[in-house]
Amino acid sequence: MRVYEWGPTDGKKVVFIHGDTSPAPILAPIAKALVSRGCRVIMFDTANQGLLAADLWGRGYSDTPLGVPHDAALYGNQIFLALASSSISWTGEQSGGFSIVGFSLGGGIAVSFAAYYSYLVNSIILLAPGGIIRNLPEAYGNPLFHFRRLVPSGYLRRLVGNIVGVSLRPTPVEDLTNRNVKNHTSLDMASITQWQFDYHKGFVYSFVDTVLHGPLMNQHSDWRRLCDIIKGSRSELAIRSQRNSPLNGKIVVIFGEDDNVVVGKEVSADLVQMLGDPKHIDIRLTPGGHGFPIPSSGNVVEHICRFMDLPTVTL
Repeated sequence: MRVYEWGPTDGKKVVFIHGDTSPAPILAPIAKALVSRGCRVIMFDTANQGLLAADLWGRGYSDTPLGVPHDAALYGNQIFLALASSSISWTGEQSGGFSIVGFSLGGGIAVSFAAYYSYLVNSIILLAPGGIIRNLPEAYGNPLFHFRRLVPSGYLRRLVGNIVGVSLRPTPVEDLTNRNVKNHTSLDMASITQWQFDYHKGFVYSFVDTVLHGPLMNQHSDWRRLCDIIKGSRSELAIRSQRNSPLNGKIVVIFGEDDNVVVGKEVSADLVQMLGDPKHIDIRLTPGGHGFPIPSSGNVVEHICRFMDLPTVTL
């Protein structure tokens, strides 16, 4: 696993977790803005932009673990591995805790992690989060995924390639690199995703296994557990957790107005029902589809800075 970390050692700590098919550069403008406001950042994934980051299993430069489900527990353990690699304390009594920004799959990972380790987490910001999505895109439900060991690898690769929207013909790595180094003010997400599909031999395996076992749907138990802590439930669990981390008594969730993967109206309704009181949730809509963190990064940064009590930043 490759881990990168940057920012002031005494700044507010933030962990960024990217999505299933979108590597961490989609969150790069947001992370850089928070670093410029004094935050210490760990991110998951990297690109050819000098961006410091860390890769989720099976993405970027991290290996694909075989023989173990790509579920919330596996990714939660990876968060601990990333934190343990730091030269500063992220989990000790004097560390001050950290915030988590999770996008898509990363949102589901963030909630499942915080539901059991809330005493480490100061606040959670979710960007189009997976976890309680009512319906995944139809292609994700291909029954052949359940029999992937019997499916010819070339055909399985074709199925995944069509889902993530890449060319099935390998693109020379030099071409993919040049698309990003020519213009340092923007990211060519298509070329980054293409590189991952072409040159990470474990990506297809990790993608399929995450679809089958990852925290994308049906994670209501973890979400309710976290909501009990946020809203101050009188349960023994919530009382014990709140001694160290009240999670600000609120969760921030940002959706893309045109997102047809994570439908904001549906997820918001379910989350509000779990929390029981709208005061515990701050729901924001921003222009864009599921990939809104790049075109609407300025709006996202503004919401995060307000919630974390940081100076607002205009990108």
